[in-house]
Amino acid sequence: HDNRIKEIEEMSITIGELEKSNQDLEDQIKSFQSKNVSIKKVETQLKEAEDKIQTLIEENDRIQAKYKSFKDLEEQIIEATDLSQSLAEENERISELLKLPEEKTKMKVTTLQKKVKEERKHKEDLQQQLQEQKKKADDLSQMCDKYKAAYQKTKQTQDERLVMQRPQTAPSKQYREMQVMVETLKGEKESLMQRLSKVAGMKMKDNNPAIADLSDPNRPEKLSEKFREIYDNAWTNLLDTITEKTGESDDIGVKQIVSALMMMYDTCKNTITNNKREIAKLVGYSEDCFDKPYAGGKKGHDPVLKTLKDLIQVSVTRQMVAVTKNIKEFPEIKTILQVGGKNGEAFITECLQLCLYMCTQDPPVVLDFSCKSGDAFNKDKFTPFTKSGSVVDYVVWPVMYLSDNGAIMSKGIAQGK
Repeated sequence: HDNRIKEIEEMSITIGELEKSNQDLEDQIKSFQSKNVSIKKVETQLKEAEDKIQTLIEENDRIQAKYKSFKDLEEQIIEATDLSQSLAEENERISELLKLPEEKTKMKVTTLQKKVKEERKHKEDLQQQLQEQKKKADDLSQMCDKYKAAYQKTKQTQDERLVMQRPQTAPSKQYREMQVMVETLKGEKESLMQRLSKVAGMKMKDNNPAIADLSDPNRPEKLSEKFREIYDNAWTNLLDTITEKTGESDDIGVKQIVSALMMMYDTCKNTITNNKREIAKLVGYSEDCFDKPYAGGKKGHDPVLKTLKDLIQVSVTRQMVAVTKNIKEFPEIKTILQVGGKNGEAFITECLQLCLYMCTQDPPVVLDFSCKSGDAFNKDKFTPFTKSGSVVDYVVWPVMYLSDNGAIMSKGIAQGK
């Protein structure tokens, strides 16, 4: 840019010199005229002067054109400079904007790192609690072994003393009393061992569907088997009876049965929930104490609450009578009983008992009736009835879950279209 300005200045000086030379020529012409030189010589000089003037004019035009070119170039340089400045400002603005997502990302990373740290600490706390539980179990085992050894030693010493003291005839009263005491101690020890085992099992099973009590005939696995048996037998017999007596198609009978099952499940669920709330009030607990999941550790397990849950489970038989009486007042149930006869009675009884056992599990087993006509046919949850398709026409048998948001215990059955 500086070189071009210098060239323009040099051209301006040249133009000035040419103009001065032109002025000198004009002065010479005037001088020649004043001195009365010969016309021919003057004409020749005039001709030369005109030629020189013409040359100067052409040179001047060329210089002016070049000067204009440089002027245009200078304007372009100024525009380019302004554009460069604008681009620099835009680049700075974009950089500032890009910093915002980066800061947000850093905040998210920091939050995630904090969560990971908390989870790691929670895991370490659980491991420490597990170690403490193991240590306590080992201490109890050692204590039991110690008491057992002391008992065996005491028993042996007492037996030796009794042998030495008692006559060779009938046992003495003291010996018989010692035998009774020994048997009592044995019974107490066995009772303590059973209670210790039961408490440990209760802590593991408390609101934990992943741990099953294999001695419980109404555990979730057995309930899912019973659920499938009802569909294979009682449901089939009832549907056949309904279609034979009414002459209606299968889909109408199926919908009546599903409606009755949903009514029984909801009734049992509400009954058990209300009973739990009443019991919680009586013992001074909050109404939602039965719904809270086990948090782990000593504070997470409440033996009183666990005992109440077990009592509610074993009370199903006593509650069955009252629930059955109430359920028969619903129109859906009345229709099943009137049309189905003995098969309807059998279906209602089996389903009602199953629903009560499901709702008293810890946590409760769940039946899902949320699938509606027109929903996508999910083959992971449902098996086709007599037709398959991409969407559901109607539900034939609901899905059973281990718990709320738990694993599927028994797939449902649905008609596709």
